[in-house]
Amino acid sequence: MIRKLLYLSLMFLLTVIICSRYLRGSSQGKNQEQKSTQSIIRKDLLVQKKTSLDSPLRNIFSPKPPGAGASASRNVNQRGTTSVEEMRAREKEKLASLVPVINLQYVGFVGSLRKPIGMVVIGGEVLAVEESEMILNNIKILKITQDDIEFVGPNSKKRKVTLEEIQ
Repeated sequence: MIRKLLYLSLMFLLTVIICSRYLRGSSQGKNQEQKSTQSIIRKDLLVQKKTSLDSPLRNIFSPKPPGAGASASRNVNQRGTTSVEEMRAREKEKLASLVPVINLQYVGFVGSLRKPIGMVVIGGEVLAVEESEMILNNIKILKITQDDIEFVGPNSKKRKVTLEEIQ
């Protein structure tokens, strides 16, 4: 008898909980429908005119040489403006003068089934490098063989260095 009473009371509580959730859910659905018709974003303010931009006069990511600034002289044509070609030519000249000399020595080779590993000395440090690895953020190792190592420097030129014997 007690079991039946407990069972009935449990069933009654479950029924009340399920019905209350259902009734709350239907009233929330009506409120959501009303809210969805009223947009809080004013789309008329989001529309902007599209403008075309001129090409940049200089690359802001390239390093500035010492002494260059707002007072630096500029080549100006007859209309009083600098041509883009002249600016690009000057930028290339500046970058060519700023490219550091890479002093890389190939001192060892370790054969491996996966990838060959080369031992290089750069800036006084001995590094173990693999193919397609970037070292010093601007040198990429292209190919490693027993006799030489090929890499691309910061000026995008390929170089080959042969294995040196250390005595």
